[in-house]
Parts: sequence; C-alpha cells; structure tokens
Amino acid sequence: MTSSNFVLRSDLRFVPQSHYRKWRCIVEDPVQKRFFRLGRSEYLVASLLNGRHDLNQILVELQKIPEAQSMSPSLVQSTVRWLYANGLVRMVDETNSPPAKASPVGAKSGFGPVGDPFSFRLPILPGEKIEDLIQNFRWLYSVPVALLAIALLVSAGVVFAMNAQELTKLGASLFVPDSFFWWMGAWLILK
Repeated sequence: MTSSNFVLRSDLRFVPQSHYRKWRCIVEDPVQKRFFRLGRSEYLVASLLNGRHDLNQILVELQKIPEAQSMSPSLVQSTVRWLYANGLVRMVDETNSPPAKASPVGAKSGFGPVGDPFSFRLPILPGEKIEDLIQNFRWLYSVPVALLAIALLVSAGVVFAMNAQELTKLGASLFVPDSFFWWMGAWLILK
C-alpha cells in the first residue's frame, strides 16, 4: 500500500467547521449518502491525495506543514486506509492515467424513491448561526433543568394516578363506536 498513489473522489463535498473552538471538516458523500467527520490531521492527509503522491511523498509534504510534523507514518497510513475503506479515495493505476470518477462497489447512485423526505437536504442555517443558537440554549442541558424535568414528570404521574378515574371517563367520551373515519383522519394528521 505504501507504493500506491491515491486520489480523492471528485464528487465529494468538504465543509470546514469550527465547533467549540475545535476545527473539523465534514465530508459529504453524495453517492453513498453518508457524512464523515475529519479532524485537522486527517484533512491534511486527504488534501494531499491528488493521485500524484505516494505515501512516502505525502509524509515529506506533511513535514513542511508545522502542525502536521508530529504525524507518524503509521497514522498517515491508517488514515489513508480508512479513507479507502469508506470509498472516499481510490487507487490510481501504475500507468498514472488520469483519475476517473470513482463509484465505490455496492454504492447506490441517484436519489431515493420519489416522495422520500430523507432523500434530500435543505440547508436551514449556516453552522456558525446554529452554534450561536446552541450557546443561548445551553442552560437547557444543565443538571438543574434535568432535575426540574424529572420533578415535573413525577408530579404529572401523581396527578394522573390521583385522577385516573375521571381522566378515564374523559377518554371514554372520545371513543365513538363505529367511528373509524375519525380515528383514521386523526392518525393521518398526527403522522
């Protein structure tokens, strides 16, 4: 594997992000419809996979980058193996022919079935705006709020247990015999 040249697939989309002051890159694979998260070192290795460098040349190039000088050959090799195993890179043949558009074995191409709501993405907000929103609501993920939620659940359970008979009567009035149309409509609306 050390004498082979590798090339990134040309249809991959790289989206750099900064999350909690830590840099990372999200790789979108449109063929497999999967997302991968790369750290800074993995991204540096992947950026050098252009089909013209073998692993030894990649190590030489990484030594020129100050933040990548501590990367060991085994780390670079394992990163390339991981990228190859996930279908993000392919080997270039020995004749150094220009890289063709890769299609990993067993990967699905195209979009999902018509009407599948999960076959497309609509970007709502850029990552920075979502992080700002998360910062404003971070208090929701605190221990006091969790304790308050547990107290509310327990008190709701106690209120239900104390008034179970009355609540059961109210629920029984919702059930109208032979009224399947109402339940089917409610089921479709709630879906």
